[in-house]
Amino acid sequence: MDRRERDPSHLNHSRNQARRRRRRRRNRGNPVISIIIGLIILIGAGLFLGFIISNLTRESGGIVDDIVMQVRSTNEPADLRNYFGIREENELGVIIDHVVFRETENGPRGRIINGVPYLEYSLIRFHLNERFYWNSIEGRLLYSLPTGTIAVPANSQEYLGLAGSQREDFIIVMQEGERAFVALPFVQRFTNIEFVTYEEPHRIVITSEWGEQTRAEVRRNSPVRWLAGPQSSVLTEVRRGEMVTIIEPEGGWRKIVTNDGFIGYVPENMLTGETTETFSRAFEEPVWTNISRDFLINMGWHQVFNQYANAQVGEMIGRTMGLNVISPTWFSVDNINGDLHSLASAEYVATAHQLGVEVWPAIRDFDGGISSFSETLELLSNSEAREHLIDQIISETLRVGATGINLDFELVGCWETGEFYIQFVRELSIQCRLHGLVLSVANHVPRPYNHYRIPEQGRIVDYVIIMGYDEFTAGSPYAGPVASYPFVREAIQTASEMVPSQRLMNAIPFYSRIWMENTTTGELSTIALYMTGARQTLENAGVTAVWDPELRLYYAEWTVDGIRHRLWMEEERSLEEKLRLIPEFNLAGVAQWALGQEDPAVWPLILRYLEP
Repeated sequence: MDRRERDPSHLNHSRNQARRRRRRRRNRGNPVISIIIGLIILIGAGLFLGFIISNLTRESGGIVDDIVMQVRSTNEPADLRNYFGIREENELGVIIDHVVFRETENGPRGRIINGVPYLEYSLIRFHLNERFYWNSIEGRLLYSLPTGTIAVPANSQEYLGLAGSQREDFIIVMQEGERAFVALPFVQRFTNIEFVTYEEPHRIVITSEWGEQTRAEVRRNSPVRWLAGPQSSVLTEVRRGEMVTIIEPEGGWRKIVTNDGFIGYVPENMLTGETTETFSRAFEEPVWTNISRDFLINMGWHQVFNQYANAQVGEMIGRTMGLNVISPTWFSVDNINGDLHSLASAEYVATAHQLGVEVWPAIRDFDGGISSFSETLELLSNSEAREHLIDQIISETLRVGATGINLDFELVGCWETGEFYIQFVRELSIQCRLHGLVLSVANHVPRPYNHYRIPEQGRIVDYVIIMGYDEFTAGSPYAGPVASYPFVREAIQTASEMVPSQRLMNAIPFYSRIWMENTTTGELSTIALYMTGARQTLENAGVTAVWDPELRLYYAEWTVDGIRHRLWMEEERSLEEKLRLIPEFNLAGVAQWALGQEDPAVWPLILRYLEP
């Protein structure tokens, strides 16, 4: 017998080799198992590594994150001239209240000349102090104070102050075409701002908004990146222990402001110890005093086109109840040079005063020598014409013994005209204040397309009047009410957020509009009706108006000979809905357009809402 057959160990060895060959064949025949096993091993290793990193991060304050960040991040420096929008050597990067204002298509926003920082006028007007007024045609910068206006000619070190001619060590306003650059030290004299200039590159950091800010300490030296992410270029570096201002979080980053004006991002784990700090600056704002009556105003406009109407003042007041101010439409503008047309009458004033009624004559830019948007723009953009007009208004008002003025310019048709208009209001308010005259201003309802600068009016005039009517005007392509309740309420609500309630009034209409639409052609026309005329029209048509609970007006509709008639009627009930807004918003009173158009029944109603 062969020895191998007798040796058990040899048999076992042969069996083991056979088993191994069979396992290898099975494994080679099923590669999916190998892949699954490999994936399980990798996932397990990843989870374990993540657990280790997470614990290291918590225990070491982000050291592992820092290592990962450094591996993936860039240290490429940002182009700072591009960041601040600087193109030329004398240009200045501008940062106002944590916002970088870069060069526009019109040119740079700031300049540095002989060490003096200059800002482009629009930045000053919209972000620092709206009371600065620049006229590129005249080449003059104006700034109105409660008792007078400072005038600065372009490219000069001298200016006309309240105490006469004065001089600075630098050119105050540099004109470049229609643009102007104003020296910031001059602006600071009249504005609650602080500023600091820096070099490499030239930039200026301006603070005009004071109050609470969120601050934090830098834990370790860290790059400040242009955008939130490790691949963004580096603006600057903050050092350990430095304090920065936090603007907002973004993912795992914080948008911050450095003390030298860089606005960028750092990882949130680079900051610690967030606190709230309050910043302020000692500055005395000019006080625009106001004349205020100790009673609620009940004012009616009196349409006066000739001296005969003046003679009717006693009769006109006699029809009213509780009227304490009358505003005759005496003044209109003859031409763009500011010549005044006046129907002012001392006898009228004397009669009104005997009846216990003040007289605040109205000055209007329509129904006179000028009556277009372009003419109003041309008039108001001319400083000499404005001054000439104001001098005549004041002179005529004082001559007849009136106690106030009502400004009713309704052709302020664009943003540019609005800028000239509000300067006119400032200049008129100064003269009224100096002569003890009440200044009230009539305004269309606050809308983005109306340019009356109502918030500024609320600071510088005595009474701001919202004309709560002409919701649908004579030229409207659609029929609608003169003054629905939602329209009036929204106007007063908006205005009350702009103007102190003790200086805000609402004006109500004593008229309605009847609309006539040709049912064949769609042609639309309208005429205004006095209150009694509207009632008579319904009676003649044999129609009963129905109350609209949403608009809070009576509405009637009828068709005669192919003409559809529609009438939203103003009467006692609709007017009372608007009068309720006086106590609700604590208004200073009410005005009416116009005396002689009302039903006598409205006066007891008005008086009820003006009682203390």
